[in-house]
Amino acid sequence: MRKVRFLVLAVIFNSFSFLQMKMSQAQINFEGDIEANWDYEATSSKPEDTDATETKSNKLEGNGTFALLSKTSKGNYFANAKIQTKLNFAGTVVPEDVFMKVGKTGSWDITVGHFEALELFSKGQDTLLSTAEGGNINSVNDARGRAAGAIMPQMHFGDLSLQLNILTKTGSQKHSSVADEETATNYVAYRPAIQYISGAFSVALGLESVQESAQNSKSDALNRRIENAGLKLKFDQESYYVALSIGSRKESGNDAFDNILDENTEMSAGLVALFTGLGPGKLGLGFFNNTKEVKDKQDVVTQVQYLSYAMPLLTDKSGFAIGINNSLSEIKPKTEAKTKNSNQSLRFRFTYTL
Repeated sequence: MRKVRFLVLAVIFNSFSFLQMKMSQAQINFEGDIEANWDYEATSSKPEDTDATETKSNKLEGNGTFALLSKTSKGNYFANAKIQTKLNFAGTVVPEDVFMKVGKTGSWDITVGHFEALELFSKGQDTLLSTAEGGNINSVNDARGRAAGAIMPQMHFGDLSLQLNILTKTGSQKHSSVADEETATNYVAYRPAIQYISGAFSVALGLESVQESAQNSKSDALNRRIENAGLKLKFDQESYYVALSIGSRKESGNDAFDNILDENTEMSAGLVALFTGLGPGKLGLGFFNNTKEVKDKQDVVTQVQYLSYAMPLLTDKSGFAIGINNSLSEIKPKTEAKTKNSNQSLRFRFTYTL
């Protein structure tokens, strides 16, 4: 691990030193945007074939993001940096993107920091995609980024791009409640991906491998493995956008108490479309299906539909979007009664570009 870190630091240092030589007296530009969301969700759950009553709940949350992007270029060489933070209206601040990217246009680049790699599962206008099952649609993003520090080299060969995202995180924690007890954690993820673009058509294919472990100085240990694959086909024209996505996910291992985790597999598919011509903005439609099988325990089938509309507000620099989401899921235990869940959500979003 130390050798890998030393190699990563060496690559970063040499890349920035090379660009510093190439880009003396280069032009520097700054960009930024502000985004505010108000999200409302209502959920219900009812077991079938029992006398249990239906449970209902709802919640209202607000959050905002602020992003600042710096771009520097000279000739074919460039260096970009971005900082993006998310602020919950309750006062919690979470950094989302903090990264630097350097390279040569059309040839190669290296991204280092906290960021998201290539999208392998499209969700359209980034509406609030809630599920009745309480989890998420498998969108092949366990190793996409933001979970840990990452480095991603990328090569470009005309219309073809190859990238490898590597995430690592290590640490230890001493427990004040138990004397001489300490937990060491280790997180490593790899995400090779390939993208081909030809005019309005593009295809993206990628794999993910995640290994997460934690060793307690007493006896307990965590060892979790995730293997994913994703495929996205997209047509992106000025007047419309259509994307078909397919994803698979497998999780196994043992939890922090050495209990064997229930091996589960997931298959997901999504179809999203955006259209212009209906007023000043874009209309979005989305349909998703997710099937999760927990070995020897239960199957969960979830379907999600959403409708969204985004438009400029007052000026081209400001915007407004609304998204309506409906989700139904059926939990099918191997031995118990089925449970049907539903979720309806609504998102209002305001944006402003600096």
